[in-house]
Amino acid sequence: MAALTLRHVQVHELGPYLAGLRQLEASISYPLDDGREQFRIDHGPGYADFFSGLGEAHFAIACDGDQVVGALAGVLRQSRRGSRELASVYLADLKVAAAYRGKGLGKDLLLFAVGRLREARFRRWRLAFGAAMRGARGDVINSARGFHPARLGAALARLHVYFVPPQQLAILRSNTTLQLPPGECLDLSPQAQVTAPAGFVSTAGRKDLRLLSTGEPWPLWHLPYSPAVAAPSWLDYLARCGTELSSQPGLCCFALDERLLAHVQALAAQGITPGSICTVYGLALHPAGWRIPWLHLSTAEI
Repeated sequence: MAALTLRHVQVHELGPYLAGLRQLEASISYPLDDGREQFRIDHGPGYADFFSGLGEAHFAIACDGDQVVGALAGVLRQSRRGSRELASVYLADLKVAAAYRGKGLGKDLLLFAVGRLREARFRRWRLAFGAAMRGARGDVINSARGFHPARLGAALARLHVYFVPPQQLAILRSNTTLQLPPGECLDLSPQAQVTAPAGFVSTAGRKDLRLLSTGEPWPLWHLPYSPAVAAPSWLDYLARCGTELSSQPGLCCFALDERLLAHVQALAAQGITPGSICTVYGLALHPAGWRIPWLHLSTAEI
């Protein structure tokens, strides 16, 4: 690993690395539907647009000579706990080239990024977090082999991730009030109502999941509203989005903290079950940061 160089690159400095980043991204595939299909991630020709849409984006890039062999994005943004804003860093999209996996490069990229957070200009953060997707039978993200995101600190939540035809959501019945756990939610996507005023959003062109069988993007509509803000009820919100999207191709995608048992059970009772699991890991500057009853993160930002 001694021959590798790790570089902190800002969005306006990405130009020389774009071809290498896109080549690295295209070389990594992920299983879908328990391995019956595979996909690759495509962040588009500019690469950074998706991350810049989440906040102030920075990148840690590993190079072997002129070859990009690893990358990690860090996004400075606001989270919300109850009514309080919380300066946060989202560590996302860790990628390591196949020939360099199992050699500690993923860990080195993470530690490099965390080291930059100690610089004076970045010290305003209070929470760093990352998300790791898992399928029903194991890890979905294989490019980080040799690194476990729990090293960020602690698991904050396990999210059920749903992929549902809009027509199935459109017939949801909401005949009961779903109770939220007592205490303050940690909302990692507090701007969802601003960025998705219609209640749903697509990341097409900024982050596409391209099926290897066809080369075409997998059309997804993300439903980013938290159960705490969707009105008049969260099931009504899902049904409204399903109705409005019924004529569109693709699936609706949303995440739900498994501790919201009433919500999970209400969906299961109507035949809607999760397609995968996402674990959110975090590092808080104050121990109280771990004591949260539930958490929200939009799938449009995973």
